[in-house]
Amino acid sequence: MKTGFTIINPNIEGNYTVSVAKKEEADEIMSLLLDTAKWLQSKGFQWDELLKGHDSHNTVGSIQKEEVFVSEHYNEIVGVVILKRQPSAWDYQLWGSKKFGAGICSFELV
Repeated sequence: MKTGFTIINPNIEGNYTVSVAKKEEADEIMSLLLDTAKWLQSKGFQWDELLKGHDSHNTVGSIQKEEVFVSEHYNEIVGVVILKRQPSAWDYQLWGSKKFGAGICSFELV
């Protein structure tokens, strides 16, 4: 299932690029998310679920749906964002049964 997002300009100043994540990048993406979770925890913020081994955003599934985008600097993934057109079960758990209007939900901006 493709999301229909279009990257108009994949190049960012300073030798950065943005692209849809590929399945073969899943391990590197998950490693970056875990490293970020550890760093955030060291600063007093919580990303407990990821540190306990639970990926509440189903990142690998989101990669397969082409909802994950990576920023690379000289071919190294340095940033990740998940964009969803529909709220997930996690959103409803977090925000309750509020009506979600038109828009895009952004998760795990790393």
